[in-house]
Amino acid sequence: MPGHGTTLAHFARSRAAEWLATARQALTRLAREAPDGRVAVIGQSLGALLGLQLAAELPAAIAALVCLATPLEFTPLSAAAVRAYRYTPLRLLELTVPRPGGADIAEPRLRRGLPGYDQVPLAAATQLFRLQQQTLRALPRVRCPLLALHGGQDHSAPFSGVERLLREVGSPTKRVEVLADSFHVVSLDVDKNRVAALIRDFLGDHHPPGAT
Repeated sequence: MPGHGTTLAHFARSRAAEWLATARQALTRLAREAPDGRVAVIGQSLGALLGLQLAAELPAAIAALVCLATPLEFTPLSAAAVRAYRYTPLRLLELTVPRPGGADIAEPRLRRGLPGYDQVPLAAATQLFRLQQQTLRALPRVRCPLLALHGGQDHSAPFSGVERLLREVGSPTKRVEVLADSFHVVSLDVDKNRVAALIRDFLGDHHPPGAT
Protein backbone atom coordinates (compact mmCIF):
# COMPACT_ATOMS: atom_id res chain seq x y z
CA MET A 1 0.00 0.00 0.00
CA PRO A 2 1.63 3.30 -1.02
CA GLY A 3 3.01 5.21 1.97
CA HIS A 4 2.61 2.32 4.38
CA GLY A 5 5.60 0.62 6.00
CA THR A 6 8.12 3.06 4.54
CA THR A 7 8.63 6.56 5.99
CA LEU A 8 6.43 9.31 7.37
CA ALA A 9 7.50 11.57 4.48
CA HIS A 10 6.39 8.94 1.96
CA PHE A 11 3.13 8.44 3.84
CA ALA A 12 2.46 12.19 3.79
CA ARG A 13 2.90 12.25 0.01
CA SER A 14 0.66 9.24 -0.70
CA ARG A 15 -2.87 9.79 -1.98
CA ALA A 16 -6.23 8.10 -1.54
CA ALA A 17 -6.39 7.44 -5.28
CA GLU A 18 -3.13 5.47 -5.04
CA TRP A 19 -4.44 3.38 -2.13
CA LEU A 20 -7.59 2.57 -4.05
CA ALA A 21 -5.72 1.78 -7.27
CA THR A 22 -3.44 -0.65 -5.43
CA ALA A 23 -6.40 -2.47 -3.88
CA ARG A 24 -8.24 -2.52 -7.21
CA GLN A 25 -5.27 -4.11 -8.97
CA ALA A 26 -5.00 -6.81 -6.29
CA LEU A 27 -8.73 -7.57 -6.43
CA THR A 28 -8.71 -7.76 -10.23
CA ARG A 29 -5.77 -10.17 -10.17
CA LEU A 30 -7.39 -12.41 -7.54
CA ALA A 31 -10.75 -12.42 -9.31
CA ARG A 32 -9.07 -13.65 -12.50
CA GLU A 33 -7.64 -16.58 -10.53
CA ALA A 34 -10.93 -17.52 -8.82
CA PRO A 35 -12.94 -20.30 -10.53
CA ASP A 36 -16.11 -18.21 -10.62
CA GLY A 37 -14.38 -14.82 -10.81
CA ARG A 38 -15.44 -13.76 -7.31
CA VAL A 39 -13.46 -13.00 -4.16
CA ALA A 40 -14.30 -12.50 -0.48
CA VAL A 41 -12.83 -9.23 0.78
CA ILE A 42 -11.88 -8.51 4.40
CA GLY A 43 -10.61 -5.02 5.23
CA GLN A 44 -9.58 -3.39 8.50
CA SER A 45 -9.68 0.37 9.13
CA LEU A 46 -8.51 2.01 5.86
CA GLY A 47 -8.89 -1.44 4.30
CA ALA A 48 -12.58 -1.45 5.21
CA LEU A 49 -13.11 1.79 3.30
CA LEU A 50 -11.23 0.37 0.32
CA GLY A 51 -13.33 -2.80 0.46
CA LEU A 52 -16.55 -0.79 0.39
CA GLN A 53 -15.30 1.30 -2.53
CA LEU A 54 -14.39 -1.82 -4.50
CA ALA A 55 -17.71 -3.50 -3.70
CA ALA A 56 -19.50 -0.49 -5.19
CA GLU A 57 -17.16 -0.23 -8.18
CA LEU A 58 -16.70 -3.94 -9.05
CA PRO A 59 -19.78 -5.73 -7.68
CA ALA A 60 -19.39 -8.79 -9.90
CA ALA A 61 -15.95 -9.52 -8.38
CA ILE A 62 -16.94 -9.56 -4.69
CA ALA A 63 -18.93 -12.43 -3.19
CA ALA A 64 -18.91 -11.14 0.41
CA LEU A 65 -17.39 -8.26 2.37
CA VAL A 66 -16.18 -8.04 5.99
CA CYS A 67 -15.38 -4.59 7.37
CA LEU A 68 -13.37 -4.34 10.61
CA ALA A 69 -13.17 -1.04 12.52
CA THR A 70 -14.60 0.98 9.63
CA PRO A 71 -13.52 4.66 9.97
CA LEU A 72 -16.46 6.30 8.19
CA GLU A 73 -16.27 9.18 10.67
CA PHE A 74 -13.49 10.86 12.64
CA THR A 75 -13.54 11.59 16.36
CA PRO A 76 -14.43 15.27 17.00
CA LEU A 77 -10.81 16.16 17.80
CA SER A 78 -9.46 14.44 14.69
CA ALA A 79 -12.14 16.04 12.52
CA ALA A 80 -11.26 19.50 13.85
CA ALA A 81 -7.55 18.95 13.19
CA VAL A 82 -8.20 17.79 9.62
CA ARG A 83 -10.49 20.76 8.89
CA ALA A 84 -7.95 23.21 10.32
CA TYR A 85 -5.22 21.70 8.16
CA ARG A 86 -7.26 21.29 5.00
CA TYR A 87 -8.89 24.71 4.81
CA THR A 88 -6.15 27.01 6.13
CA PRO A 89 -2.56 27.87 5.14
CA LEU A 90 -1.46 25.11 7.53
CA ARG A 91 -1.79 22.76 4.56
CA LEU A 92 1.46 24.24 3.22
CA LEU A 93 3.33 22.78 6.21
CA GLU A 94 4.38 19.17 6.81
CA LEU A 95 2.62 18.68 10.15
CA THR A 96 2.26 15.42 12.04
CA VAL A 97 0.17 14.42 15.05
CA PRO A 98 1.74 12.06 17.62
CA ARG A 99 0.09 8.88 18.90
CA PRO A 100 1.00 9.22 22.59
CA GLY A 101 -0.63 5.97 23.68
CA GLY A 102 0.77 3.82 20.91
CA ALA A 103 -1.50 1.60 18.82
CA ASP A 104 -5.24 1.74 19.53
CA ILE A 105 -5.41 -1.77 20.99
CA ALA A 106 -6.43 -3.03 24.44
CA GLU A 107 -3.96 -5.94 24.49
CA PRO A 108 -1.09 -4.51 26.64
CA ARG A 109 1.62 -6.66 25.05
CA LEU A 110 0.81 -5.28 21.60
CA ARG A 111 0.15 -1.64 22.39
CA ARG A 112 3.72 -0.56 21.66
CA GLY A 113 4.80 -3.63 19.73
CA LEU A 114 2.73 -3.34 16.56
CA PRO A 115 4.44 -2.21 13.35
CA GLY A 116 3.37 1.20 12.15
CA TYR A 117 4.08 4.89 12.55
CA ASP A 118 4.00 6.59 15.95
CA GLN A 119 2.79 9.79 14.25
CA VAL A 120 0.17 10.61 11.62
CA PRO A 121 0.88 13.23 8.93
CA LEU A 122 -2.09 15.56 8.64
CA ALA A 123 -1.68 15.40 4.85
CA ALA A 124 -2.40 11.66 5.01
CA ALA A 125 -5.34 12.26 7.36
CA THR A 126 -6.88 14.61 4.79
CA GLN A 127 -6.55 11.85 2.19
CA LEU A 128 -8.39 9.49 4.55
CA PHE A 129 -11.09 12.17 4.88
CA ARG A 130 -11.33 12.31 1.08
CA LEU A 131 -11.73 8.52 0.93
CA GLN A 132 -14.39 8.68 3.67
CA GLN A 133 -16.47 11.08 1.60
CA GLN A 134 -16.11 8.98 -1.56
CA THR A 135 -17.10 5.85 0.35
CA LEU A 136 -20.18 7.47 1.89
CA ARG A 137 -21.41 8.41 -1.59
CA ALA A 138 -20.76 4.86 -2.80
CA LEU A 139 -22.60 3.01 0.00
CA PRO A 140 -25.98 2.66 -1.79
CA ARG A 141 -24.19 0.81 -4.63
CA VAL A 142 -22.74 -1.84 -2.30
CA ARG A 143 -24.98 -4.89 -2.70
CA CYS A 144 -22.93 -7.89 -1.52
CA PRO A 145 -23.47 -9.56 1.89
CA LEU A 146 -21.79 -7.42 4.54
CA LEU A 147 -20.48 -8.11 8.05
CA ALA A 148 -19.21 -5.16 10.11
CA LEU A 149 -17.17 -5.80 13.27
CA HIS A 150 -16.32 -2.91 15.59
CA GLY A 151 -14.54 -2.54 18.91
CA GLY A 152 -16.72 -1.31 21.74
CA GLN A 153 -13.79 0.81 23.00
CA ASP A 154 -12.52 2.04 19.62
CA HIS A 155 -10.79 5.42 20.07
CA SER A 156 -10.09 5.98 16.38
CA ALA A 157 -13.34 5.22 14.53
CA PRO A 158 -16.58 6.28 16.27
CA PHE A 159 -19.37 3.71 16.30
CA SER A 160 -21.70 6.32 14.80
CA GLY A 161 -19.90 5.69 11.51
CA VAL A 162 -20.86 2.01 11.61
CA GLU A 163 -24.47 2.95 12.37
CA ARG A 164 -24.41 5.17 9.30
CA LEU A 165 -22.88 2.33 7.28
CA LEU A 166 -25.78 0.03 8.15
CA ARG A 167 -28.36 2.73 7.38
CA GLU A 168 -27.00 3.70 3.99
CA VAL A 169 -25.38 0.59 2.52
CA GLY A 170 -27.39 -1.08 -0.23
CA SER A 171 -26.65 -4.67 0.85
CA PRO A 172 -29.85 -6.67 1.49
CA THR A 173 -27.84 -8.89 3.86
CA LYS A 174 -25.95 -6.90 6.49
CA ARG A 175 -25.13 -7.24 10.16
CA VAL A 176 -22.93 -5.64 12.80
CA GLU A 177 -21.21 -7.22 15.78
CA VAL A 178 -19.72 -5.15 18.60
CA LEU A 179 -16.62 -6.51 20.34
CA ALA A 180 -17.18 -5.07 23.78
CA ASP A 181 -13.62 -5.11 25.13
CA SER A 182 -11.63 -4.38 21.97
CA PHE A 183 -10.16 -1.10 20.78
CA HIS A 184 -9.48 -0.31 17.09
CA VAL A 185 -7.18 -3.14 15.95
CA VAL A 186 -9.86 -5.78 16.45
CA SER A 187 -8.15 -8.56 14.46
CA LEU A 188 -5.34 -8.75 17.05
CA ASP A 189 -7.08 -7.46 20.18
CA VAL A 190 -8.57 -9.27 23.17
CA ASP A 191 -11.60 -10.46 21.15
CA LYS A 192 -9.52 -11.80 18.24
CA ASN A 193 -10.79 -15.37 18.63
CA ARG A 194 -14.38 -14.19 18.41
CA VAL A 195 -13.47 -12.06 15.38
CA ALA A 196 -12.05 -15.12 13.65
CA ALA A 197 -15.11 -17.23 14.48
CA LEU A 198 -17.55 -14.57 13.29
CA ILE A 199 -15.71 -14.16 9.99
CA ARG A 200 -15.45 -17.91 9.46
CA ASP A 201 -19.18 -18.41 10.07
CA PHE A 202 -20.16 -15.45 7.90
CA LEU A 203 -18.06 -16.59 4.96
CA GLY A 204 -19.37 -20.12 5.40
CA ASP A 205 -22.87 -18.76 4.91
CA HIS A 206 -22.20 -16.21 2.17
CA HIS A 207 -19.05 -17.31 0.35
CA PRO A 208 -20.17 -19.86 -2.24
CA PRO A 209 -18.07 -22.83 -3.41
CA GLY A 210 -15.71 -21.79 -6.16
CA ALA A 211 -15.06 -18.30 -4.76
CA THR A 212 -11.60 -17.43 -3.44
